[in-house]
Parts: sequence; C-alpha cells; structure tokens
Amino acid sequence: MSNFLKYDGFLVDNADKPTRWSGLRFDNAAPSIEAEFQIVTAIAEAADISPKDDLDKIAPGILKTEFKYVEWFDSPERILSLSRHSSNFSYVAYQH
Repeated sequence: MSNFLKYDGFLVDNADKPTRWSGLRFDNAAPSIEAEFQIVTAIAEAADISPKDDLDKIAPGILKTEFKYVEWFDSPERILSLSRHSSNFSYVAYQH
C-alpha cells in the first residue's frame, strides 16, 4: 500500500443492499476494526491490463450504491468507476 492511501480495501456489510461500509488495512499495527476476517486463499498474476471483476453479476447492489464519505479518495468510490454506477441509485451506504 502506498503511504498516501488511508485504506488497503473496504468492507461492505451487504452486497445486495449495502447500508454501511468501513475501510480496512492489512497492517497489524493499525487500530482494530469491528469485523474480523481471514484471507483463506489468494491468487496473484502479473498482467499489463486493468483488473476485471463480476460485480454487475455477483453484487449489483454495490453498483447501485452511492457511498457517503468525508474524502472521496478514502472511500469505496475511488475503486468504482462512475461509468459503472447505475444511473438510478436505490439506496445509500454510510460510513460508520
């Protein structure tokens, strides 16, 4: 993670109808968060292309959500392209 990024990733409470989100860091010295998680397996491959996902099929609610934030760059919005967002937001997720 770059030093200028506040979070390494984001946790969203529900993929279908998000109501809350929080940032997370993969740093043992970071303050603890409410949720615990464990990465069971991971695959990393070198590529010279932008990463792809199946959010539109697996978790379309994420793309129908406008995430509230203090700083845009410290929110899930920075990893979701505006062009991928639904034009008809059905709910808003708040940071807790």
